Amino acid sequence: MREQLILLISIYNDWRSLNILIKKLTKKFYHKNIFLMIINDGSTKKSYILKKYLPFFFKIKILNLKKNFGSQRAFAIGLYYIYKKFDQSKIILMDGDGEDNPEVIKDILEVSKNNPNKIITVFRTIRKENIIIKIFYEIHFLLNIILLHKIIRFGNFSLIKSINLKKIFNSEDIWLAYPSAVIKSKIKLKNIYKPKELRYSGVSQMSYIKLLYHSLKIIAVFRNRVLTNLCFYNFLLFFLFKSNTLFFLFSFFLSGIFVLLLYLIYESEIRKNPKKILDQIKSINTIK
Repeated sequence: MREQLILLISIYNDWRSLNILIKKLTKKFYHKNIFLMIINDGSTKKSYILKKYLPFFFKIKILNLKKNFGSQRAFAIGLYYIYKKFDQSKIILMDGDGEDNPEVIKDILEVSKNNPNKIITVFRTIRKENIIIKIFYEIHFLLNIILLHKIIRFGNFSLIKSINLKKIFNSEDIWLAYPSAVIKSKIKLKNIYKPKELRYSGVSQMSYIKLLYHSLKIIAVFRNRVLTNLCFYNFLLFFLFKSNTLFFLFSFFLSGIFVLLLYLIYESEIRKNPKKILDQIKSINTIK
């Protein structure tokens, strides 16, 4: 049985950008093999897809969520829907604002052919946001290396097969951060390296505070490893700076506060998990 290619896109109000993205997709995939699945993440603006693009896709569905969950949970709900409804499929996750370049899909599919059992992730090389966002992401990247001993330089833009979704949903980590859940699942990854593009229109809904919290959620998935590594670092500091007890105590105190924060974030986010995931879908519009 041939695998169905599902393009899973999360949208909150930015329907103009989505239609620009779809226009670009129609130029790249005229052979009509894509199942376009849109997650409407509780948009307050009316959803629309221009009719002229409909013939270019095998099927189009819009999953209307009951409220705005945020992109990570929206993708989790979309993936769970696919997990329950589709057996033989490969899913490409991407944001609908233009930052994920649709031209990269061809490269993702090509790499997947030679790595059929791996998740294909898009590692970001050049980011085109403002300088503050760039600095923030580099700090986040370094923290992942120092605290987790992990290189996490990818987001939602990736390809995962439905046969791997069971491993992803074996834990609740996906409700915090998709990249962390993918790494923690221990499914083998294959990375490709591409720049992150600019939005097609409008401004990002992601504030600096939300960006910081998202970064902490990614780290919180590995909270136990952070605890172990910080204990090791602090004991190393103790032996290196025995004469400066105050410095060691201050470092130990800050480490404890940080680890406690990670545990609180994890527990807080897990408590928000819906008991019946598919019940969070208010309605499904089958456009084609």
